[in-house]
Parts: sequence; C-alpha cells; structure tokens
Amino acid sequence: MQNDPAYALSARILQSAAASPRRAEKEVKLALKTHPKSAHLHFAAGLIALQQKKPKDARNSFIRAINTGNAPAAAHLNAALVEADIGQFPRALEMLDRASTRFPDDRQFETTAIKLCLQTQELDLAQARIKAASEAGLTEELHFLAGRVYEAQGNLPQAIVAYEQAGETPLAKAALSQCYAFTNQEAAALKAAKAGLALAPQDPAQRFNLAWRQLESGAFDEAAQGFHALLTAQEQRFEAFSALASLPTVKGADAAGLENTAKTLEKAARSPTEKGHVAMAQAHLAEKRGDTAAFLAALGAANAFYAKDRLYDHAADAKAQAQVFEAFDTLPEAETAPHTPTPIFITGMIRSGTTLLDRLLSASPEVSSLGEAATVSRHFRTTLPHGTTELATLRSAYSALQSLVPDAAFTLDKMPVNALYLGWIMRAFPNAKLIVMERDRRDVAASAFTSYFNAGPMNFTFREDWLMQKLDLFEAQIAGWESRGVPFLRVSYENLVREPQSELDRITAYCGLPPLDVADLSQAKGAIRTASYAQARRPVNTSSIGRWQQFERLLPNLCKNG
Repeated sequence: MQNDPAYALSARILQSAAASPRRAEKEVKLALKTHPKSAHLHFAAGLIALQQKKPKDARNSFIRAINTGNAPAAAHLNAALVEADIGQFPRALEMLDRASTRFPDDRQFETTAIKLCLQTQELDLAQARIKAASEAGLTEELHFLAGRVYEAQGNLPQAIVAYEQAGETPLAKAALSQCYAFTNQEAAALKAAKAGLALAPQDPAQRFNLAWRQLESGAFDEAAQGFHALLTAQEQRFEAFSALASLPTVKGADAAGLENTAKTLEKAARSPTEKGHVAMAQAHLAEKRGDTAAFLAALGAANAFYAKDRLYDHAADAKAQAQVFEAFDTLPEAETAPHTPTPIFITGMIRSGTTLLDRLLSASPEVSSLGEAATVSRHFRTTLPHGTTELATLRSAYSALQSLVPDAAFTLDKMPVNALYLGWIMRAFPNAKLIVMERDRRDVAASAFTSYFNAGPMNFTFREDWLMQKLDLFEAQIAGWESRGVPFLRVSYENLVREPQSELDRITAYCGLPPLDVADLSQAKGAIRTASYAQARRPVNTSSIGRWQQFERLLPNLCKNG
C-alpha cells in the first residue's frame, strides 16, 4: 500500500462506485493513464467490472494488478474466483496455490480451493487438499469443509463428527442439524437448529432451518410461528410463506389473513422461483377454502414459474441410468457377507407410499428407521463413474449410519432414488430385503405436481412431459433389475391402503419380521422429512386413490394415457 501512490485515489473511486458504477469505471480508466502500474487501481477496476457483471474484464484487471507484484491478497483471491466462475477450474486452483505461496500466513487461499473442489464435485481432490492443509493445523473451518465432503459422499456419520468439531458457528450448527435430520435423529436435529438460531438470531436462514425441523417433527404451531416471523425478511420469505400456507394447522381466519400477504408478496416477487412460491402458497390457500378452480389455476402457475428456473435434463438422467446398468453388467462382483442389522430398503417413485410403509414397519420393536439416507446413492454416484464400487467402504459407512439409530435387528432405508441401485445394493448387502412401492402413475404425478421439491434431482416434478419421462425411466429401472434376477417385493399402494393388515402381513413375512398389527399413524412418533409430513400422520385411508381425476386439465396427457 505504501508503495502505491494511487492507493487513496483507488479507495475514493471504489467508494463512489456504490452510487454510480459507470462513472467510477470512467474514473478508474482515466486514473490508470496516470498510474498504469498501480496495483490498487487495477484491483478497483476489477471490482467495478464485477459490479457491472463483466467477469472477463474483471479477470483481466485482477491479473494486471497481480502482475505489478504489489497486489493485495484480495486481488489474487478475486482473480481465482472469477476464473472458476467462467469455467477455468484448473487455472483457478493454480492461481490459489500461487497466492498461498505468496501469502503463506493467509489460509483463505487453501480453504477457497477446497470450496471450489466441493462446488465442482471434485470430492477426492477436496479431501486430499483438506489432508494437506491439516498438516499446518486443523482449524474449525477445515473441520467444517471436511463435513461438507463427507456429506457429499453420503458418509453422514463422519460428517456429523466433523461438524461437531467445527465449533460454535451458525453454519456448522445448521449443517449439523440437517445431518441429524437426515439420519433420523429428531431431538438432536432440533437441538442443533435451536443452537444455530441462538448464535445468529437475526439470520433468516437459521430461523428457516429451525422452522423446517419443527415442521418435520409435527410441531406445526411452532413451525408456523417461525415461518410467520420470516415474512418480512428479505431472504427466505417467499419459501417460508409457501411452507406456512401448506401447514395443516393454518386454516380459517389464519388462512384468510394470509390472502393479503399473498397480494403483497406477489408484487415483491422478482425471480421465477419467488413467483412460484407465492403461487404455490395461493394454491394451498385456495385448497383450504375449497375453491378447486382457483387451486388448480394457482398450482399450474406455480409449476410453470418453477420450471423456468429449475430445468430437468432427461438425457443426462437416462445416460446416468444406462451407466449404472452397464457398470453392473461389466464390473466384477466383490465378495460380501450378510450384513447386520439386516437392511430393508423401501424404494419407489416419490409420492408412491414409501413414507407410509416406513411408518407402518417402524411400529415394530425389531425395526429402526434411518429415514431417507443418501448414503447408498451418493456412494455409487461418486464411485461408479470412475469404474470402481468400493463395496467394503459402503458397508462400513452403512454400519456407522445404522449405529446412529436405536439398536434393532432390522433397519429401514426409504430413499426413493435407491431404486436406481437395487442390483448394487444386493451385491453390497446380500441379505438385504428390497421393497418396491408401486402406485397408479397418474396419482404419483398429481401428488408430485402439488408439492415443491427444493433438490435439483426433483426438477422433473414441474412439468407434465418431464413427469412422464421420469415415470418411464423409473419403470425401465425396475424392469432392468428384474430382468437381471434381482429379488424384490412389489407392494401396491392401493392394496396397502385398502387392505392394510393383509398387505402388512405379506410384507413382514417377506422381510422375516414378526407379525405386526397396523398402527394408528396419528399416534406414531418421529420426524417426517418428506412432502408427506402431514398426510403420513393420519390413519391409513384411501382418500388419495384416484385424486388424479381433478388434475385432468393440468396433466391431460398423463391422465388420458396413464
């Protein structure tokens, strides 16, 4: 700074950029004519270019600053981040490594490199960099990043350990809360969410996280208070409003009061997703007051908005499915042994009744539910593309996952996407019991269309043609595993709700469980992390059979052709 006579000038120009970026851009160009070797002026030019959404101009200015030999650390960091943003990931890492050598006491470069590896799903590289960085001493941020890597790999027990070592920070507590929730540890998830909010009481993300954990646990009144408190926040207010309107305890005068909120937020919404959240809330409110026409109109609008921001790549999905089968047919089988506790995997399309069956079987003292554990899918998603399976690693990670729930002879895993890996699951766990839930695809589509799913793999729910493509892919998955001799039990949702006891007897016999009476799900405990958080708390009933008939206008091809 002392060697740059234009430092004060660059600071003044940057200050003026907040009010007028274009004028600041002209000022910095003029100043550079007088001070062409000023690192801080080049850095300021880069920041102003970023402000104007000109990433390549920004990158060039940051590099010019670096080439002066007197650039601040922030110039190196921003140059690397822009390189990553424009798709030059290897060059970004190279620049960060050079900067780390230039500023050996500044550890932000190594942590930024790890974050970029996570962003691009280079998980092995991220893990290697964490290991190298830890030689200089483990920091709370490195523990947090290690948790992110473990979570992305599906190793949730290790992720929990890492997050617990990441210190008393809001981010760590929120991540810990989610991992506890994903491993069906309801009390711990709520405790961590409350701790995160206590650390950052003004952070909308922390309040939303706690409200969502409360929703999952069935504490709908508490969740409503949390979502309601977010309606005036700049962040999270639109999704909070949609969640609030969906709660079963919000009705009557409370629901009517939200109609005015919908009008206010409708005017404030800017992005398609924000507009989608408002329209989805309006659909929930219309359904509560029994206005079917308004419900369908708002629902159609909501999904149309979501589909603008959230695209579904059917070709990539089909290719990934083909690669799973190709690997299964070509890679050698590994030796595995019976696994304890015995894993039961409940799979199926979303909204096909997997949560219902999980709740019924969880009533057995012989069973502990893992909920929707991503361990299997994330493991194979990261190993199969590299031509490996590492089944021993999966079995070890799964044992650690099973150790997090109460001891029982059987565990339940109801992650729907596991249907893609049925054959691989049997190779890893030869004594596993596989159950495939089946439901009228028209009801599956109608139910999916009425729900908002925040995860990218669920983008297919926003358009009829995408839903049809995904349903076809799922049916091809099941047929593919059946043709390869993979054993599983088909369970009809319709049969399960019409004749719950006889169907449950068939399922328990298949699994090797003692006979089980149909439970009153309205009295069942435990969090529900799916769109069934309200429905699955009601006694078993047939009210959802044939619901597709009211969606014929929104889903004409599906409803006509099945």
